[in-house]
Amino acid sequence: MSACGGYVFASNRGHDSISVMSFDDETGELQLCGEPVKTGGKTPRHFDVEGELLIAANQDSDSLVAFRQGKDGALTETGGFADVPSPACVLLARL
Repeated sequence: MSACGGYVFASNRGHDSISVMSFDDETGELQLCGEPVKTGGKTPRHFDVEGELLIAANQDSDSLVAFRQGKDGALTETGGFADVPSPACVLLARL
């Protein structure tokens, strides 16, 4: 869930993407916010969110990729990238 509580994220392993959904204020149902965002790798096994930052762990392409969430919920790649062998979990330190 986003820091503001207005958005929920889901990884799509077969599509290698992250979906962003918002809550409908009237019904409480989730609504997809645009097209899923490609994670820049294969099999996004896990991700973590801290503030506006989302880090996706692409297990089958040995990478971590960073995204920033805009005020409209959309994710944009930051250019942050790390080679990590078979990452299966991301846990960001909350200071």
